Amino acid sequence: MKTALWILTALLAAAWTGLAASGVALTDWLAGQAATTTPDWRALIASWPIPAWAALWVDTAALEALRNATITLLTWLESVSPDLSVALGWLEPLIWVAWGVGLACMLAAAGLAHWAIGRLSSGSARASGAGPRPL
Repeated sequence: MKTALWILTALLAAAWTGLAASGVALTDWLAGQAATTTPDWRALIASWPIPAWAALWVDTAALEALRNATITLLTWLESVSPDLSVALGWLEPLIWVAWGVGLACMLAAAGLAHWAIGRLSSGSARASGAGPRPL
């Protein structure tokens, strides 16, 4: 049971790390786009094709709604912040801080679950009399 717990924790930690790395890559790309020119966010994001594998798993209307929401958000950010690349530069460290806090919480929860599993299994062994006998 403890082995399965740590395998699941490792898989979740890997997924969490991949999500953080993807977020950092996206912010780096956006900062690079904003630093080189003043991009037309609408045309840039609207030109992204919907991947064939995504169409199998997610409704294309939902992906279009996500694309439109992203365009709206970036348009708002562009109007709020005159220098978007500076704002995106601060986002990368914040992503890694959130990753570290999330990973620490995940490891703490796994450690607590590990302790609880050990406590419950030793308690049930004592109750059934299967524990070590005194000399």
